[in-house]
Amino acid sequence: MRGVDGDGEWRCYSDNHHALWKQKFFSPSRILFPSKMRGTVPHSVALICLSSSAYFLSARYYTGASFERPVHFSIITLLFTGLSLLAYAYYQSRRGHYQSLTVIANHKSSIDVVRPTSTVIKFVRIGLENFRHLHSSFLLILLCIGLRTWLYWAVIRTTQCSRAGLEAFLPLFTIAAEAVGPLLTLSGSQYNGLNQRQAQWSMPSKSQIIFAFLAMVWPLLVISSEEGSIVATGTICPSGWKWERFIPFIQLLIGVLNAAIISHASHLARAAKDDEVEIAPFLSKLSFVAAASILLLSFPSWLSDSEFIMAFRIRALENRDFAIDGFLATIGILCGISLLSSLPPACLALLVSTATFMGSQIPARSVISALPSPSYDELTKHTTLAILVAVPLWYLAIQIHHTEDSGTSRELSKWLIICSSGLALLALETVTRLLFFKHSPMISVDVAIKSLVSEASAQAFAWELQAAVSVSLADAVSEYTKRYGIPPPPNFDKWHEFAKTHHSAVIDHFDQINNDLLPYWGLDAGSIRDLTTRVFEYGSSEMGGMRIRNGSVEQSPYIPGSHRWMAESSQKMIEPFAQWLPDMDIAINLADECRMAVPFNQMEQLKAKARQNRDKVKGLKEEKGWPTSQFSSSPWPKVFPEPKPRAANGGKDAIDPKFTNNVRRPIFYDYVAPSCPPDSAANSRRWWDWSKICVNCISPHSVLTSSGALLANVSLAHNLCHQPDAAYLDGFLNSPSAMIGTTEIFPIFSQARVGGFSDILIPSPWNFDEKSAFKEDGGMMWKDKINGLFWRGSRSDGFSAHGRWPGFLRPRFVHEAYENTLSLQTSGTMSPMSINASFTGEVSKCDGRECAVESEMYEKWGRATIDKHSSHAEASRLPPSVPFEEHWRYRHLMDMDGAGFSGRFLPFLESRSLPYRAAVFRTWYDERLQAWHHYVPADLRLGSGFWSVFEFFSGGSNDKDGQGPDMAKKIAEQGRDWTRKALRKEDMQIYMFRLLLEWGRITHDEREHLGFTV
Repeated sequence: MRGVDGDGEWRCYSDNHHALWKQKFFSPSRILFPSKMRGTVPHSVALICLSSSAYFLSARYYTGASFERPVHFSIITLLFTGLSLLAYAYYQSRRGHYQSLTVIANHKSSIDVVRPTSTVIKFVRIGLENFRHLHSSFLLILLCIGLRTWLYWAVIRTTQCSRAGLEAFLPLFTIAAEAVGPLLTLSGSQYNGLNQRQAQWSMPSKSQIIFAFLAMVWPLLVISSEEGSIVATGTICPSGWKWERFIPFIQLLIGVLNAAIISHASHLARAAKDDEVEIAPFLSKLSFVAAASILLLSFPSWLSDSEFIMAFRIRALENRDFAIDGFLATIGILCGISLLSSLPPACLALLVSTATFMGSQIPARSVISALPSPSYDELTKHTTLAILVAVPLWYLAIQIHHTEDSGTSRELSKWLIICSSGLALLALETVTRLLFFKHSPMISVDVAIKSLVSEASAQAFAWELQAAVSVSLADAVSEYTKRYGIPPPPNFDKWHEFAKTHHSAVIDHFDQINNDLLPYWGLDAGSIRDLTTRVFEYGSSEMGGMRIRNGSVEQSPYIPGSHRWMAESSQKMIEPFAQWLPDMDIAINLADECRMAVPFNQMEQLKAKARQNRDKVKGLKEEKGWPTSQFSSSPWPKVFPEPKPRAANGGKDAIDPKFTNNVRRPIFYDYVAPSCPPDSAANSRRWWDWSKICVNCISPHSVLTSSGALLANVSLAHNLCHQPDAAYLDGFLNSPSAMIGTTEIFPIFSQARVGGFSDILIPSPWNFDEKSAFKEDGGMMWKDKINGLFWRGSRSDGFSAHGRWPGFLRPRFVHEAYENTLSLQTSGTMSPMSINASFTGEVSKCDGRECAVESEMYEKWGRATIDKHSSHAEASRLPPSVPFEEHWRYRHLMDMDGAGFSGRFLPFLESRSLPYRAAVFRTWYDERLQAWHHYVPADLRLGSGFWSVFEFFSGGSNDKDGQGPDMAKKIAEQGRDWTRKALRKEDMQIYMFRLLLEWGRITHDEREHLGFTV
C-alpha cells in the first residue's frame, strides 16, 4: 500500500484497487515506453515558461480584452491545449505503439448484454453505460474546470465587490487539497464492488508545518499590497444579502477549485508515470469536452437580449488578445502538465502565485503616481513584507522537494532555485523602486485649484478678446478668411448685422461650426441632399424635418406629437433670419442621444477631400447673395417623405439598413473606438475593471494631487480615445436606453454629442424654449444660500440590464454623496459644508431584479437626505420631487448628463450658485465656456478629487487659508455674467443663423462659386 512519499506528497491507491484501475483504463496496446509524457520539454524550460506565462498574463490582466470575456478565453485556451496535446499524442503514436490512459473503462457494452427494441434505446443505453464507466478523474476535473469558469465569469461582472490578491491563497489551498486527497478516489468504488481505496496518513514534518503557516500569512500581505495599489472609481457593490456581496468567497472557492485541479491532476500524472502510461490523449479529450461543455452551458445566458449578439461579436482587438493570452495560457498549462509528475503541487502553486504577484506590479506602477504619500508608504511596507515572506516560503518549498537523491530531483531543485532567483531579482527591483525612487511629492489640492483657476482666468480673457477681434463688416470678412481659408458664405453681411444688433460677444470665433461641417465638404451637394431625404424615411429614426422654402420655415407633418415642441421651438429660433437662407431641409435629431460616429480612416479621407474642395473656392468669382435654388440633380423634395410607421403593440420597428438599434448594448467599441486613431488607447488596449481607476486614462487631462485627481483639460477629457475605461463608467456608453445609430456619415443635427460622434451641434430647443429656466425673482444672493451641495434627479442615464447600472454616473455620484454624508455625520466635528443629493420618483429604465436592487439602494441613500423627524413611511421611499427653484437655495449645484446632455446647466450658470459639471456630452456652447473660470469641471470618475474640490470651495479642511468660499462666489459670478452675455437665446439664434448659412452653401451645387466679399 502506498502511503506518503518522502517528498510529502500523498499517493492514494491500495495495491488491489490500483491494479484494477490499471486494467480498466489502460489502452490495449502492450508496448510500453518510459512514463512521463515522452518527448516533453526539459524541466528547465518548463519551469521558466510556466513562470513567464503567469507573469505576463498577470501583467496584462487589466488591459487585455481576454480577461473581460472569461468564457471565450477559457474555451479558446482549452481548445489550444487540447489541440496541442492531440498533436503531441499523434506524434508519439507515429513513433510506435504505447499505452495510454483511457477516458472510459474497458467493459462489456450494453449491446452485448441486452438487445434493445430500437436503435435509439440501444444508443441511449450504451451512452449511459459508458457514462457509468467514465474515469472519475475525468468527471471531477471536468466539473472543476466548468464550475471555476462560471464562477470567474461572475467575479469579472462584479469586480467592484471583489478583493484583490486572493489568488495568493492557492499554495495554501493546494496543501489542503493534498492533505484531504487520500480520502478521495481516482476511480470510483463501483467497479466489481471494490470499496474506495485505503489511504495511509503520516505526520507532517516541521518544514511542512512552517510552510503551511507561511502560506497562510503570505496571502494576507499580498492582499494588502495589491489593494494598496488601487484607486477606486466608486462603482457600486449592492448592499444587503445580495449574491454580489459574496464575491470574495466565490474568489476563494475558485482558488479551492484550482487547487483541486492541480492536486488531482498531479496524482493522476504520478500514477500514470509509475505505471508507464501516457496521459496526453486523456487530457486532450478532457480539454475538448470541457470547452464544449462550457460553450453549451453558455447558450442560456447568451439567448437573452443583446447578450446573444455580443457573445458572437469579436473585434480585432479581442482577436489579437485572445491569440496572445490564449497562447500564453496554453504554454503555461502545457508546461504545468509536463511538471505534474515530478514537481509537488504546492511548489507548482507557489511558482504560479509568486509569478502572478510579481506580474501584478506592472500595472501597479502606473497607479503609484496617483497615490498620496500615506498610501504610498503603506503600499511600500506591505509589498516589501510580502516579498520578504516569500523568501522562506521558497526556501522551504525547495527543501521539502529535495528529499530524494535522484537526478530528476536534483535537476528540479536547481531550476527551482534559478526560477526563484529570477523572481527575487524582479522583487528586488520592485522594492528598490518603491524605497529609493519615490515619485515627487504631490501638489496639495488647494494649490492645484488656485493654479487652475488662475490659468483659466487668463485663458478666458484671451478667448474673449480673440472671439470678437473685428469691429466692422470688412474686418469680420477679413478675419473669417484668415481663420478658415475661404470667404464667408452669401448673406454674411445680414448675419453680421443680426449679430451686432443683438450685441453678440462672439463675432469671429465659430470653430465648432467649421469643424462640424468640414467633413460634408468631402461630399457633393447632391449626395448631401439625398442623405437628408433618406433619414426621414423611417419613423424609428426619430428625425424631425425642418424645411426652408423661399424664406419661410415649415415643419414636417410626421413629427410625433411628443416631440412637436422641439420642432416648434426650432422654428421660432430660425424664423427671424429665415428670409436670408437658401432653400434647404434640416434633419433634427429628436432623441436625447447622438447618432453618428464615422470610423477614423473614413473620416480622414472625407476631411482630406473636403480640404481639396474648399481650396477650390479660393480665387474664384464670388457671389454676395444666393443664386437660384433650382438644382440640376437631386433637388430638395417638394414634400416631406412619409416615413415608414413605427411598429404597434410592442412590435419590432423597421430600421434603416444603414442604422442599428443599440438599446441596452455597449456602444463604446462599436462607435467611439472606431472613430479614434488606430494606435490610440481605445483601439490598442482595454481597461475593463470598472472598479479601479485607470491612471493612464486620466493623467493626460488631469492634475494629480495629494487628495485625488482634478480635471484640468475639459476639451481633452471630451476626447475618449485615451480613455478605454470610460466604456464602463457612463450609462449611454455602456447601456443606452435608446440609441439608433450609424457609422456612416449623414447630415444629422443634434443637441449634444459624445466624443467620437460626428453629429452637427445645434442650440438645444429645450434651452431656447426655457423648459427649465432661472427666474430672477426666485433667485437668492450668495450670502443667503445654504453652504451645501445639492442634486435631485431621476436615474435616466442608460437602461439598467445585465448588472451594468453600478457603473452609471448618476448612481455613482449619489452613492459617493451618501458615503460622504455618513462620514460628515459620524466625524464628530462641526463641518461648514453639507451634502443633499438623492434620486426622486420611481426607478425606471431597468429590468426585473435590477429595478428591485436599485430601488432598495436608492431608498437607503435617500434616507440620508430626509429630516430625522420624518415618518417611517416617508423614510422608506425616495425623497419626493422638489420645485426647480429649490436649487437656488444652495451655493453648490451638481450637474450631470442623463440620457443625453443636461438641460439644467445654463440656468445653473445664471443662478449665482456654483455649478459642478460632470459630462461626456459636448454642446454648442462648450467652446465659449472656460472650466475653472465659469464653472467647476468634474471628471467622469468622480472620486476623492471631486469631493476635495467641493470641500475646498465650501470652506472645509482643504481650504487652508480660507479663500475657498470667496473663490467659489467669484467663479459663480463670472459664470453668471458670461452666460447673460454670450449664452442668451439671442446667442443661440446667432449661432444657428451662421450655421445654416454655412450649411446652405455646402448643400448648394454652386458652392465653389459662393462667397461674400466687401
